[in-house]
Amino acid sequence: LFENMQQEEEFSEFSREIGNAVIDGGSRILSCRQIGTDTHAASKGRSSITRYQMIEADSIDEAMELSRGAPILRRGGRDEVLELSMSSY
Repeated sequence: LFENMQQEEEFSEFSREIGNAVIDGGSRILSCRQIGTDTHAASKGRSSITRYQMIEADSIDEAMELSRGAPILRRGGRDEVLELSMSSY
């Protein structure tokens, strides 16, 4: 989560910089549950993902380039870029 308003503003500025590539501004991840093969043994977990944002790019390499300006990287953190299938089931 954002530690302060400055971090929130940095994220908003980053989103404005990549502009039309943003297709879902995302949200903060508030809680996490983990489940194994024994569906009765769900437990509270901790995800390394604290926020998501969806962008549209022609390739994962283009998405990586767009993501290089993410504020988390300037603070020494890391970001994950995942390619999603847009087909529906």
